[in-house]
Amino acid sequence: MSDDQDDPQDAVAEPESVAASEDVPAAPVDDDFGNDVHNMSAAITHIHGPVTVGGSAVFGVSGGAGASRRATGPISRPAVDEALRWFVEPPEYHETFRTLLEHHFVVLAGPESIGKRACALRLLRAVCPEDATLVSVSPAASMVQLATSVRFAGRHGYLVADHVGDGSHTAVHAYDAERLTDKLTEHDTYLVITTTSLAVARRMRNRSVTVTPPDPVALLGGCLEGSDIAPDIRESAEQHVAKQPFPREVVNLARRLREDPDAAVEAMRDQSATQVEEWFSGDIPKRELLAVTVLAVVGSQTEPVHDFMTEELVRHAEPRPGEREAAPYVSPEKDQIRKRRRDHPLMVSAYDDESGQNWLTGRRVQFRTVEMRAAVLSSLHQFYGYELWEPVRTWLHELCATGPMMDLQVNIAEGLAMVARADFSFVYREFLDKWAAGLVAERTTAAMVLWFMSADDELAPTALRTAMAWGQGRGLHRAVTSALALGGPLGVRYPGEALQRLCFLAMRAQRIGLVAQLSVGTLFQAAVDDGAESTAGVLGTVQAELVRALTAGGKRRWPGPGPAPAPAQNVQPTADSYVSEQLREDGEKPVRDDAQEPLEHGWSYRVVMAARSLVVAVLGAEHGDRHEPVTTKIVLDQPENIDLLGSLWADVLCSAPHAPAARSALLRLLRGLERNPWAADAVARLGDAVRAGMSPAHRALRTAELMREANKGAVERRPAAELVTALLSAIEGTPKTTTSSSFRS
Repeated sequence: MSDDQDDPQDAVAEPESVAASEDVPAAPVDDDFGNDVHNMSAAITHIHGPVTVGGSAVFGVSGGAGASRRATGPISRPAVDEALRWFVEPPEYHETFRTLLEHHFVVLAGPESIGKRACALRLLRAVCPEDATLVSVSPAASMVQLATSVRFAGRHGYLVADHVGDGSHTAVHAYDAERLTDKLTEHDTYLVITTTSLAVARRMRNRSVTVTPPDPVALLGGCLEGSDIAPDIRESAEQHVAKQPFPREVVNLARRLREDPDAAVEAMRDQSATQVEEWFSGDIPKRELLAVTVLAVVGSQTEPVHDFMTEELVRHAEPRPGEREAAPYVSPEKDQIRKRRRDHPLMVSAYDDESGQNWLTGRRVQFRTVEMRAAVLSSLHQFYGYELWEPVRTWLHELCATGPMMDLQVNIAEGLAMVARADFSFVYREFLDKWAAGLVAERTTAAMVLWFMSADDELAPTALRTAMAWGQGRGLHRAVTSALALGGPLGVRYPGEALQRLCFLAMRAQRIGLVAQLSVGTLFQAAVDDGAESTAGVLGTVQAELVRALTAGGKRRWPGPGPAPAPAQNVQPTADSYVSEQLREDGEKPVRDDAQEPLEHGWSYRVVMAARSLVVAVLGAEHGDRHEPVTTKIVLDQPENIDLLGSLWADVLCSAPHAPAARSALLRLLRGLERNPWAADAVARLGDAVRAGMSPAHRALRTAELMREANKGAVERRPAAELVTALLSAIEGTPKTTTSSSFRS
């Protein structure tokens, strides 16, 4: 048995009494795992909105220009049009086109950011009917899952962007490739896979094409065609992009030239990278190098904090006792305390005029430009080895173990995500995997590194693979970190994979379940903001888990009227199990490749409790920035999901341990609807849905409990009488005729 599972228990008979009994308190947790829930809430609140972190990265759980966009599901036609707006065919385009026609799928291999995704979309547009839908499939899907589990709709096009591979043997890949070709041909469907892994390309044999980026000058010319750009500016732009291998940067420059030529010229003159390169090319004093390293790793800090952290890193980098004794002697009269240096080529110490609290915060040490931080971290990794990074490693481990402030944790996570762009294996080996099994602050920081990585198109698949692997037989601590990671921007980017994994973790040990439930609530918030279809996906998945728990092995019956609802069918296929190639290289035991993981051995009533706790967590989810129930938007704007919402509420209202939280969430919903003039009708529809999912014997008892709950507390906190009456009358199936005089009118 994995050490992240509770001991199997014998099945316990579910209480048959209609009336709800006394609340059953949760078992006490005697370690720090409960703090994971608090830390995750604080982390999401800290970055939600979105929030600018360290003056550069902007991301949030939902919304915002920098938020991690959803990476799977249908690709909208405007998004495809925008990606192909200035597309220039790479030299290998015709070869890839022939391969796709012959085998119905092709693998495009090559370095990051050279236009593989745009090429894939162009290929799919070329071979699919004009009205075909293009769908993005999870990069975590293994070849065997693509060949057997993924449901392909006829005459549509499918894209697997940045495929991460699954470590299978070459012969296995060849066999799966043949099966995949047969399946795609049968459905008259086409698939394009992009990858940076040469190993994946080699295993695909004659179905793989190595692509190169298009000529940047030709791409710029195509982007600027028809625009009125001064000849001298155009010539400067051509010289600038001639050294730029990334099509995305060329397109961005062309867009700036069209919109604001002066600003584009200034951007081309930006000397940040040159300044960093020149500084690293000279002889750098050790203390100065460490001071820059601190700023790069932990981001902008006030002068005293930066000085203290620099001294801590210097302490870790001091010579060993024997080396210290051999150091040159400096007489006391010549020993000096170094002066502050505020004219550094890279760093500047200035007051933060935007905060308006200079009297409190003082000067802040920061890079001269935002772009310098990533350039410095890349150079530090490129030019320095053990002598620098070993003290950095021990210093960061010591710092995270102290439980630093949340903003410092966020900055550290952002810095390590930048280093991961240069060498993820180093960051994973020296920091992430150790922190994932560490203390609360370490687990939170590790999860946030994956959140930042999810905002990068090239790093996002690796972040997903890492989070999923931590939840598969890697121990209790890592399973908690997996739940943390999948509940933030990473889960928003890959909602199908994250939701399926989190629902599985929510059924596990109580300490894992608490974090997984919070994470599912976070994804639910993002799904509701995304639209009715995404909302239905989350509610349907949660309902399917509840049905599975209640009817597992035929040991239970569905408590509502009629047969149990059919499990919701996932519109988007998910890849729930795969193996990190890095873990295989490290000798880790491979995980199973089951289509669906079973509930824990020795099914018990505890699993039912966990499933209903998951339902309550979803129903009680709130928008972190507005502190209002997420369900208000469903009731008002997504009537097609009300029946599913009411079915879930009907079940937990009849469960003694979960009824108090379910009633509280329902009454918070009523308070959140009070200002809407059409709220009464919407609430009545919800009440009808609750009535439909509840047996007749329960309805009168549950409405009485809701009535008593609504009368509790201060008068100003009680829901409006009209809404309470509309809800209770609908559940009872009686006309709206009475209201309690103690309700707020």
